[in-house]
This record gives sequence, C-alpha cells and structure tokens, in this order.
Amino acid sequence: MLKQKPMKHIQYLLFLSMLLLLPCYACDEEPLLPLPMVPSPTTTNLEIIWHVPFYSDSFPDFFWDPVFSNDYVIFTNRYEIEQGHERGVGIYHKTTGKRHAAWQRDPGGIIDVEEWLRDCKVGGDNENTIFLSTAKSLYAYNIYTGNLLWRHKHSPYFGPARLSVFGKDVLHTYGPGALSESWYRIAKFDNVSGNKTDIVQLFIENNYEFLIETPIWTINKDNDTLLLFLTSGWNFKIVDGKVNAYCYNMTKKKMLWEKKEFTKDRDATKYTPILIKNNKVIFQSMRAVHCMDIASGELVWQHEYIPDAISSTPLLYYNGKLFSRTAKGFIYCYDAQSGQILWSNVSVEAIPAPDGRMDAYKDKLYLTASSGGYVYLYCISISTGELLWKDKGPAEVIQGGIIIDQKTGYLYCHSDWSIMCIDLNESPKKTVK
Repeated sequence: MLKQKPMKHIQYLLFLSMLLLLPCYACDEEPLLPLPMVPSPTTTNLEIIWHVPFYSDSFPDFFWDPVFSNDYVIFTNRYEIEQGHERGVGIYHKTTGKRHAAWQRDPGGIIDVEEWLRDCKVGGDNENTIFLSTAKSLYAYNIYTGNLLWRHKHSPYFGPARLSVFGKDVLHTYGPGALSESWYRIAKFDNVSGNKTDIVQLFIENNYEFLIETPIWTINKDNDTLLLFLTSGWNFKIVDGKVNAYCYNMTKKKMLWEKKEFTKDRDATKYTPILIKNNKVIFQSMRAVHCMDIASGELVWQHEYIPDAISSTPLLYYNGKLFSRTAKGFIYCYDAQSGQILWSNVSVEAIPAPDGRMDAYKDKLYLTASSGGYVYLYCISISTGELLWKDKGPAEVIQGGIIIDQKTGYLYCHSDWSIMCIDLNESPKKTVK
C-alpha cells in the first residue's frame, strides 16, 4: 500500500500556517491579496524623506523584511499578483530614494516564474552580493552590476524559506521534501562560485518528520566555529510537534550538544537564533522564547505562552533587552540575560500586520500593527512600554517589516504598494503654535 505522504505534509503545513500565520515551507499557496490602490497623498505627522512606488503602476504587493547594503536599502516582494508583475528586487539609495543604477527597471525577471521569493540576505566582498532563496533554488546576484553570479538548484531536494550569511558566504538547509522522513542537511555555498559544501546531517528520530531551520554561527574561546540551530518536527501518528536545539562544532566536525524535550507543548519553529552577550543564544519557537548557554547547552531561562503564540514577528535584541510579540497583539520586554519580564504591554491593541521585523532607535521600539481596521507604524517607549504615537503614513498603511539606520535615524518601511523613508528624529512633526 502506498503511504499517504502528501496528505501528511499538507496537515503539517496547515498546522504551521494557522499558528504561525506564515506561508508554508515548500508549497507555493497564494494568499489573499490586497485590493489595488491608487497612490494619493494623505495627512501624516511623519517626516517623510522620500516615498516611491515599488512598481511603476503602483500595483499592490507583499514584501519580505528589508536589508541594508552600504548606501542602499533592499526590498523584495513575495508574490506574483498578475501577469506582468513578477517577483523581484527594488534597491533604493538610503537618502534619495533613487533606484540603484543597475536596478532601474521594474522588479522582476530574476528568478524562474514558477518560483516564489522566500528570503533575501546580503554578503560577499564589501556586501556586493544579494542571496535570494526559493524552495527550489538559491540565487546570487551582483548588486553593483545586476548580473546573476550563480544559481544552485536543490532539485530533487527542497530548501526552506530563510538564509543566513556565513562571513562572505551563505548557509542554507535542504532535504528530500518539505519534511524529511530520513535526513536533513546544512550546507555552505561559496559566494563567488556557488560551490556547495555539506556541513552537518541529521536523521529522523521516533517518527518525527522534520526539517533543520536556518543556523547562526559564532566563534568560541578555542577559536572553533560553532553552528547553533533548531529542528522543527511533526509526528503524524500521535499528532505532536517537537523542537530540538543543537550546537555543532564545524572545526572539530562533531556535535557539541543537543537539547531535547525542553518545551512543554507541541511546538514548531522557523527563526534564526539570536546571539547575545555572555556566551548565550536565544531560540524562538512557536509558543516560547528560550535562552541557552552556548558552551554547555544548559537552559538559562524560558518563557512559554500557552494557548497564545509568539507571533510571526521575529524577536528583537536591542541594548541588552529582548522584545517579543504574540499573535493576540501583546508586546513583551525582557532582560535578555535573566529573562525577567520588564514590562508587558497588554493595554495597546497591536495585532501584527501581517508580520516582519521590529526595530529600535534611541530607546524607542518601532513596529507595524493593525488597530481598528487600519494599519499603523507604532512607536513605543522601551523604558515603560507606553504607546507614544502611531501613524498610517502617506499611503494610509504601513505594514510588514521595518529597518532603521542607527547613524541617521532613518526608518525604511512599506505600504502595500510603495517604499518609504521616515526621519525618526523629526517624527512626529512638531506642531507650530
């Protein structure tokens, strides 16, 4: 009798979609799209440096988190809206908003039309390379020329959404399917040639089909290179999820430690770990935040939120503090070393809109959230958790991930059709008496 593997994978991916509010790992299911929007000026108290459409016809889209490359900010779109609007990259000068000379045309034409962009990272010499991932391929483009450097096809295997940069090179994980019944691997890809080197391989345990999530790396006191990562697994027979944590010594080519059974509830994960001071690492799973000692793997502290879930917004580490959001819109601020909750903002309606990174600047936390049927940029006091202000911006919506240049105080974000730069030092605008 044939095994019903596709149905099991669908069950798992639906489980993740409902709880993480994210697209599935290896299926290209199109989400509900926003209605087309005609650009028009609106009242805002934000100091807008520049505001430009992603497509020349201002057609709406969704975007992944922006990233910096020297003097430029990079946005990638997630989904194909209609024929003629392909997935692609927009690269804008931080201060002028003008497109990079090598990326002047409308985004599109950089990946196969049947693939969906999943993540974008910057690496290479002097941050001159964009790495783009899909479930089927890994691409490397030269930022300065716009030329394709190389493409690695995972076929007959699949890669999950996210990448991580390893020095000048890039790390990506892959396996025989969305979830593997046998093995999963972490591989390093050379930034110049695209040559792949497999680093570590894990095998299925106790019928938990699994995948390896994107790793982070560090150097220990013996000058060994360590990879820190999570696995996300699912047992279809008993309907149970499991998250395991690992530390692999690349230099000595052996597993330094592995941590299992440290969550109380069936769980899943998708985020890259965060390194903090004093030899600690922060892991984020679907309903919990975990801090572990890198050298030993011992659990330092842990917070679990059951039945609520940590939202699809990744954790933010800033000036010794850690910030998380839940799917119900609560915001938590922790002391990253002790895990003590410094404040929890349960009085402000801040439902993630729809996901994407937070950022901070001058003791203020910035994030996008929906409230009362509108989507805003929120500014929250890091000291108290008080909502200082919120604003819909010039397009009447600011959503998804944001990024802030700490040197200038410029915040880069998007509506559902445009990219904008906001001067936080002058926002909100001072009222004239």
